[in-house]
Amino acid sequence: MIHYPTLKKEVLVAIRGKFSRSQCSEKLGFTFNKVQRWESGKAEINWPEFIDLARVCKKEFPADLKNYSVLLQKIIPEKDIDHIATQLSISKNSLRAWLKGKRIPKLVHMLQILHEHHRSLIDIIGSVVDLEKIPSLQKEIEQQKKLRTFHHQFPFTAGIFALLEWQQHQAGFVYKEGVFVQLFKITLPQEKEWIRKAKELELIELKNQQIRLLPAINTAIWFSAVQRNP
Repeated sequence: MIHYPTLKKEVLVAIRGKFSRSQCSEKLGFTFNKVQRWESGKAEINWPEFIDLARVCKKEFPADLKNYSVLLQKIIPEKDIDHIATQLSISKNSLRAWLKGKRIPKLVHMLQILHEHHRSLIDIIGSVVDLEKIPSLQKEIEQQKKLRTFHHQFPFTAGIFALLEWQQHQAGFVYKEGVFVQLFKITLPQEKEWIRKAKELELIELKNQQIRLLPAINTAIWFSAVQRNP
């Protein structure tokens, strides 16, 4: 489990790179060491300030990441607002205000949203800094490598996940040995190995002849993530 305040500090230090805190603060127009306060946690940094910090440190993010309201509108569907607000320990009104551009989200909240609800955080941060400098992400990076290997080893996974996701909204999926063989034209050893690996990676749970997707993964987002960097 990622501790996002710690991750925030690691990302800020990595973004700053070779520049001193006072140099960055001066470049941003502050007459005091604001960057030191951000890194120590004595002051909160919001998303636009983070984008500006990256710019003065010569680490430019793509244009589509700079407008936080447009970015969040792409990530957060209306039906998920209650759930995400609860996860972030903020009000639904605050989250809706971010989506409308009427309030500014903190960096720590944006990191959590990008990781847990879009699975793009590793790619975004990795586009401007060396990920080895972000200790909090190392376990996630290793897991992502395993997921990509799994995805390429079993290209029929998308079909199985789509089936399971649909069935979970119905009565659940009752598993009988060989069912995936018939549905996806694979061999029985492939089916058994897929189930073993999917359980090992904590993607599914098989209990009382029912297979269900574990709630830690949003399949549409996950497949977008594994396909971004083959």
